[in-house]
Amino acid sequence: MGKTWQHLGPIYDKSVNNVPVSSTLKISHAGNSTLIAAGYEFFRDDPEMPVGNMKTGGVLDDCVVALISKDLGKTWVGPKVVATSFKGPVEASSPVVVLNDGSWVSPVANFPDWSGKVEDGFYGRLMRSNDQGKTWNDEAITMEFPGRKVTVYEQRLCQLQESCNLVVIAWNEDVEEDKLLCNHYALSYYNGRTFCEPMSTGIMGQASSITPIGGDKILSLHCIRRNSERPGIYGCVVNLSEGKWEIECESMIWEPGMMKKNEKMAEVFSYLRFGQPSAIQLSDRSYLMCHWVIIEDGNGKILWTKLNIFEL
Repeated sequence: MGKTWQHLGPIYDKSVNNVPVSSTLKISHAGNSTLIAAGYEFFRDDPEMPVGNMKTGGVLDDCVVALISKDLGKTWVGPKVVATSFKGPVEASSPVVVLNDGSWVSPVANFPDWSGKVEDGFYGRLMRSNDQGKTWNDEAITMEFPGRKVTVYEQRLCQLQESCNLVVIAWNEDVEEDKLLCNHYALSYYNGRTFCEPMSTGIMGQASSITPIGGDKILSLHCIRRNSERPGIYGCVVNLSEGKWEIECESMIWEPGMMKKNEKMAEVFSYLRFGQPSAIQLSDRSYLMCHWVIIEDGNGKILWTKLNIFEL
């Protein structure tokens, strides 16, 4: 319940790779003793090269990977490279979600390449496996805007408990106009085969997450870092029973110290001082939220907060 933690060690030995890689993986529970670690790895052929290009906002080449454990994380099989339809670097920052029909899904999006070029414009896709990770496809598009000039970063997905509809949320910015947009969400009434047009949440957030909390309600968590008098992580109870983002209550959950712009990063990432909040329900029906924060000089920590949601 968060009182004590045990460090299990590395998920896999990176010395098996042909080139050094920088990885980010998210872990999901798939039932029984099965865990899924999915994410992406940047190729660091030249370790002196940073992952991101400050001048263009682009990133190094990468690949999507997945590993599976059958003993709750003691041992892992993988990494297995998962092919996608994107022509450039891919962001796979979401954990895998196990749907009611047993399929595994995770939203992915594209990054600009090192030169800043985005081959097909910005949009998101849904990775799906119907055979527990043996094969994957990404046929469905989760979110795209007219002209594909708007980012679809940090997508998160959940399945509503009552209607079983899928919801995806993303961090959206018009990079050509350097314009911040609200977080947008998109609904799927067809188990992720197709998604509706993105709609605004009305929340000027960046990295966000969504967790089902009963009925067609969700707990949404939003990092609000830029152009705000009070940066922090905000939590909302949202009712989606009518297909609309209806906020029933909202609260500041966590606040950082003084926010400073990182002049060494591209503008869109310059306020990455904390991020990626996520929550899971515990056995006492409370929620455990985790997020990362940069303390100083690039050193970071993972923090957790226990949340309770009360009926109004």
